[in-house]
Amino acid sequence: MELEFEKWALGLNDLEEEATHFLIRAFLVEQAITMFYGREKQGKSWLMYAITHLLCEHERVKKVFYVDQDNPKRQLKERRIDVLIGQYPEKLRYLARGSTPLQGLDLVDTFVKPAVMDAYTGYVFIFDSTRDFVDRTDSDVQAKRFMENMKRLRDAGATVLLVHHATKSGRAIDGSAEFTKSADNVYEVLQRGKDGNSIQFEVPVYRDRDAIKDMLISVDTTRLQLLVEDDTYFGVKKEDEDFVLQVCTVLARNVQGLTQTAVLEACGYRRDDKTKRKLLQEYIDRFWTGEKIRGQKIFTLLNKESVT
Repeated sequence: MELEFEKWALGLNDLEEEATHFLIRAFLVEQAITMFYGREKQGKSWLMYAITHLLCEHERVKKVFYVDQDNPKRQLKERRIDVLIGQYPEKLRYLARGSTPLQGLDLVDTFVKPAVMDAYTGYVFIFDSTRDFVDRTDSDVQAKRFMENMKRLRDAGATVLLVHHATKSGRAIDGSAEFTKSADNVYEVLQRGKDGNSIQFEVPVYRDRDAIKDMLISVDTTRLQLLVEDDTYFGVKKEDEDFVLQVCTVLARNVQGLTQTAVLEACGYRRDDKTKRKLLQEYIDRFWTGEKIRGQKIFTLLNKESVT
């Protein structure tokens, strides 16, 4: 006897064409739930705008739904969202706060109703931010309901991006653990600095199910363009970069290694410069080694490709 529900079971052909596709290499996975969390004023929405711009250019993306219940229309105009909408009138649908008759989870329910089979293949949903769709982010019940809906969108072929918040201290993700347990990949968003119209971000991986990696990203806030940068200096404070490059250059020229005093003097610093001596120790095993040889610590370059 064949039972009614057996027709829903997967067959070999159902998995033949399944594979992981990246919409942004090593960073954004298609048909996955990706969460970006961070403290206030880190520029998370700017990052999402630039990602939206890139996705609208992507051949695998049919349509992008940016569901923004956080930012007022006035700010959207200032951030040139109108230009983005005008550039991609057929591909981008921007649902702003106040432009929809429904709010919160009721609004999410309207997106989920058509989510059957592969109805959303090629579609991207961006929710900015989760706390505007869930009344109480610390409620496991509400968080689970929201994330179950995100799974339904994903399982119908959609790529889902979520903007989430950290606690005020920035040391933990805000609210229920249901958010991160249900997401496929989770990144932290850290604003590294600003240079004119450019914002630099460090985007380290917090949790992953796919082969993603920590990223250094720049966003041009005038053109809303995203640039994935060389990750050599990921995790290095901006103000330390020049010193690290100086030391790497000196050690590349002295493959036999140099003492701490010799390194500092070759870089133009006093041997008793406590700040630079501390930095030399801080980046051991990241850019150079520091091994004791005959009573002296000798520094050698760890990877010649570190010099860029």
